[in-house]
Amino acid sequence: MSPSVKQMTKGTCGCGRSPTGNCIGWHGLSKEVYEQKLAEYKNQVEVTPEEDEAWKELAKRKKLSRLFAFGCSFTYGHGLDDCWIDNNRPGYVHSKLAWPDHLGSLLDREVLNLSEPGCSNQEMLRRILSTSYKQDDVVIILWTHYSRDVIYVEKGFPGSNTDEHNVSYLPIASWQVGDRSNSYFDQVKSIVNNYYMAHGDIDQVMRKWLTIHHAETHLNYLGIKNYSFFVNSRTDLDDKLDFLDFKNLQTTYLYDIMFVNNELALDGQHPGKQAHKEMAEKMFEIISKPQ
Repeated sequence: MSPSVKQMTKGTCGCGRSPTGNCIGWHGLSKEVYEQKLAEYKNQVEVTPEEDEAWKELAKRKKLSRLFAFGCSFTYGHGLDDCWIDNNRPGYVHSKLAWPDHLGSLLDREVLNLSEPGCSNQEMLRRILSTSYKQDDVVIILWTHYSRDVIYVEKGFPGSNTDEHNVSYLPIASWQVGDRSNSYFDQVKSIVNNYYMAHGDIDQVMRKWLTIHHAETHLNYLGIKNYSFFVNSRTDLDDKLDFLDFKNLQTTYLYDIMFVNNELALDGQHPGKQAHKEMAEKMFEIISKPQ
């Protein structure tokens, strides 16, 4: 007798492919092989009309399941073939070649890539908090370097961005302090320089971990599966605050995949197409492990 939809969604399967709800090793199968295995399984069990409805309900849930991705240019896909404009600017929309779309295909989920080039951890937190989720959603966050921050300002402030919630913000990052000089750039550089004078490494590291903890606590409270990744886990986790309890930090080392083992993107600074594909495969491996 086949299991109920409740049993199928409450087991140890992390990828959502197992028809029993418990991991049976199907997470690494291609889509074609998976569909064949599923058809064979259904032919081998006695399916009642009630159980057939359960199968349809599960399929409906899977179709509606979403993958949310938060991050900076490494998540946006800056520099990939469909996300690069002359003078080293990113495309106007995120790349379909970036890791979120690859991962969404592996997980058979709709992808909502809510990343932004130059995004700080604090701005990622605001986006996470202002997003509405459904119970079957999965959230993946690729956190950035702690030296980035954001200042919220009035609409039209020099150098600021305004999002769909009508929130205006000025990114704080080292790339804001360059050689360009005019009244516009000088005002922005002055703000950024004053920020770094007031916020040293100790303060920035503290804010980084409080931000990540806030995001994880919020998503856990909502019952949303979430995973936090880092570009260089061998160093990015060294300064973790001992008094904060984290449950979803991933130690997977992505740096070599992004910058050593594969060609870079068109701009020569960001991960290339193959790197994004391998990042998605590595994340999929983690997410699909039995819980």
